[in-house]
Amino acid sequence: MQYKSMYRIETIKIREKTQAFNIQACSAREIYDVFKFIACRPQESLYVVCLNCKNRIIGYSEIAKGSLNTCAVDMRELVRIPILINAASVIILHNHPSGDSCPSRDDIAITHRIKDSLSLFGIRLLDHIVISDDSFTSLSEKGLIEMGGLRDENTALR
Repeated sequence: MQYKSMYRIETIKIREKTQAFNIQACSAREIYDVFKFIACRPQESLYVVCLNCKNRIIGYSEIAKGSLNTCAVDMRELVRIPILINAASVIILHNHPSGDSCPSRDDIAITHRIKDSLSLFGIRLLDHIVISDDSFTSLSEKGLIEMGGLRDENTALR
Protein backbone atom coordinates (compact mmCIF):
# COMPACT_ATOMS: atom_id res chain seq x y z
CA MET A 1 0.00 0.00 0.00
CA GLN A 2 2.70 2.49 0.94
CA TYR A 3 4.58 1.89 -2.33
CA LYS A 4 1.43 2.41 -4.38
CA SER A 5 0.85 5.80 -2.72
CA MET A 6 4.41 6.95 -3.40
CA TYR A 7 4.07 5.94 -7.06
CA ARG A 8 0.82 7.90 -7.39
CA ILE A 9 2.32 11.06 -5.88
CA GLU A 10 5.32 10.89 -8.18
CA THR A 11 3.10 10.39 -11.23
CA ILE A 12 0.95 13.41 -10.36
CA LYS A 13 4.04 15.51 -9.69
CA ILE A 14 5.50 14.68 -13.11
CA ARG A 15 2.18 15.33 -14.88
CA GLU A 16 1.89 18.76 -13.24
CA LYS A 17 5.32 19.75 -14.54
CA THR A 18 4.57 18.63 -18.09
CA GLN A 19 1.14 20.11 -18.80
CA ALA A 20 2.56 23.41 -20.06
CA PHE A 21 3.62 21.87 -23.39
CA ASN A 22 1.52 22.07 -26.50
CA ILE A 23 4.25 21.62 -29.09
CA GLN A 24 3.97 19.06 -31.88
CA ALA A 25 7.27 17.49 -32.85
CA CYS A 26 7.37 17.46 -36.64
CA SER A 27 11.09 17.70 -37.37
CA ALA A 28 14.49 17.50 -35.76
CA ARG A 29 14.89 21.24 -36.50
CA GLU A 30 11.81 22.05 -34.40
CA ILE A 31 13.08 19.93 -31.52
CA TYR A 32 16.47 21.65 -31.77
CA ASP A 33 14.81 25.08 -31.68
CA VAL A 34 12.95 24.19 -28.47
CA PHE A 35 15.87 22.47 -26.70
CA LYS A 36 18.96 24.30 -27.96
CA PHE A 37 19.39 25.68 -24.43
CA ILE A 38 21.18 22.42 -23.52
CA ALA A 39 24.05 23.27 -25.90
CA CYS A 40 25.58 25.68 -23.37
CA ARG A 41 25.97 23.03 -20.65
CA PRO A 42 29.66 22.62 -19.68
CA GLN A 43 29.31 18.82 -19.45
CA GLU A 44 27.41 16.28 -21.53
CA SER A 45 23.76 16.02 -20.49
CA LEU A 46 21.22 13.54 -21.81
CA TYR A 47 17.51 14.35 -21.98
CA VAL A 48 14.45 12.28 -22.80
CA VAL A 49 11.60 14.13 -24.52
CA CYS A 50 8.27 12.32 -24.16
CA LEU A 51 5.52 12.52 -26.77
CA ASN A 52 1.92 11.39 -26.96
CA CYS A 53 0.28 9.50 -29.87
CA LYS A 54 0.01 12.73 -31.89
CA ASN A 55 3.70 13.57 -31.36
CA ARG A 56 2.92 16.41 -28.98
CA ILE A 57 5.53 16.95 -26.30
CA ILE A 58 4.07 15.96 -22.96
CA GLY A 59 7.26 16.32 -20.94
CA TYR A 60 11.01 16.07 -20.78
CA SER A 61 13.59 15.22 -18.19
CA GLU A 62 17.34 15.35 -17.80
CA ILE A 63 18.34 11.72 -17.36
CA ALA A 64 22.10 11.97 -16.96
CA LYS A 65 24.94 14.43 -16.51
CA GLY A 66 28.43 13.44 -17.45
CA SER A 67 31.84 14.94 -17.90
CA LEU A 68 33.30 17.00 -20.71
CA ASN A 69 33.06 14.21 -23.27
CA THR A 70 31.06 11.33 -21.82
CA CYS A 71 27.76 10.63 -20.11
CA ALA A 72 26.69 7.39 -18.39
CA VAL A 73 23.05 6.46 -19.02
CA ASP A 74 20.93 4.56 -16.49
CA MET A 75 18.44 2.66 -18.67
CA ARG A 76 16.08 2.12 -15.76
CA GLU A 77 15.78 5.87 -15.18
CA LEU A 78 15.48 6.59 -18.89
CA VAL A 79 12.57 4.15 -19.30
CA ARG A 80 10.85 5.13 -16.04
CA ILE A 81 9.93 8.68 -17.08
CA PRO A 82 8.09 7.81 -20.33
CA ILE A 83 6.24 5.01 -18.56
CA LEU A 84 5.10 7.27 -15.71
CA ILE A 85 3.68 9.95 -17.99
CA ASN A 86 2.25 7.43 -20.46
CA ALA A 87 4.38 8.44 -23.45
CA ALA A 88 3.83 6.73 -26.79
CA SER A 89 7.26 7.68 -28.08
CA VAL A 90 10.42 9.55 -27.11
CA ILE A 91 13.23 11.58 -28.59
CA ILE A 92 16.66 11.45 -26.98
CA LEU A 93 18.77 14.61 -26.89
CA HIS A 94 22.26 15.24 -25.67
CA ASN A 95 24.82 17.96 -26.06
CA HIS A 96 28.44 17.94 -27.14
CA PRO A 97 30.27 20.68 -25.21
CA SER A 98 33.12 20.45 -27.75
CA GLY A 99 30.93 22.25 -30.30
CA ASP A 100 30.98 19.34 -32.76
CA SER A 101 27.52 17.82 -33.24
CA CYS A 102 28.78 14.71 -35.06
CA PRO A 103 27.69 11.60 -33.15
CA SER A 104 30.39 9.29 -31.85
CA ARG A 105 30.42 5.50 -32.11
CA ASP A 106 29.37 5.41 -28.45
CA ASP A 107 26.41 7.70 -29.24
CA ILE A 108 25.24 5.31 -31.95
CA ALA A 109 25.77 2.25 -29.75
CA ILE A 110 23.84 3.71 -26.80
CA THR A 111 21.03 4.69 -29.16
CA HIS A 112 20.62 1.01 -30.13
CA ARG A 113 20.49 0.04 -26.44
CA ILE A 114 17.96 2.78 -25.67
CA LYS A 115 15.76 1.72 -28.60
CA ASP A 116 15.83 -1.92 -27.47
CA SER A 117 15.05 -0.99 -23.85
CA LEU A 118 12.11 1.23 -24.79
CA SER A 119 10.66 -1.31 -27.23
CA LEU A 120 10.21 -3.79 -24.36
CA PHE A 121 7.54 -1.40 -23.03
CA GLY A 122 5.98 -0.55 -26.39
CA ILE A 123 7.56 2.91 -26.53
CA ARG A 124 9.04 4.02 -29.86
CA LEU A 125 12.31 5.89 -30.17
CA LEU A 126 11.74 8.52 -32.88
CA ASP A 127 15.17 10.13 -32.93
CA HIS A 128 18.41 10.84 -31.12
CA ILE A 129 19.57 14.41 -31.66
CA VAL A 130 23.07 15.61 -30.79
CA ILE A 131 23.16 19.34 -30.06
CA SER A 132 26.14 21.69 -30.10
CA ASP A 133 26.54 25.46 -29.92
CA ASP A 134 25.11 26.32 -33.32
CA SER A 135 24.20 23.02 -34.96
CA PHE A 136 22.58 19.66 -34.43
CA THR A 137 22.71 16.18 -35.92
CA SER A 138 19.73 13.85 -36.11
CA LEU A 139 20.80 10.20 -36.14
CA SER A 140 17.54 9.32 -37.86
CA GLU A 141 17.96 11.91 -40.62
CA LYS A 142 21.56 10.86 -41.20
CA GLY A 143 20.47 7.24 -41.55
CA LEU A 144 22.84 6.18 -38.79
CA ILE A 145 20.13 4.20 -37.08
CA GLU A 146 16.68 3.06 -38.13
CA MET A 147 14.03 4.61 -35.93
CA GLY A 148 10.36 5.33 -35.98
CA GLY A 149 10.65 8.81 -36.86
CA LEU A 150 11.19 12.36 -37.36
CA ARG A 151 12.76 12.66 -40.77
CA ASP A 152 13.03 16.22 -41.99
CA GLU A 153 10.85 19.25 -42.44
CA ASN A 154 9.48 17.98 -45.77
CA THR A 155 8.43 14.56 -44.46
CA ALA A 156 7.21 15.57 -41.02
CA LEU A 157 5.01 13.24 -39.02
CA ARG A 158 1.40 14.31 -38.74
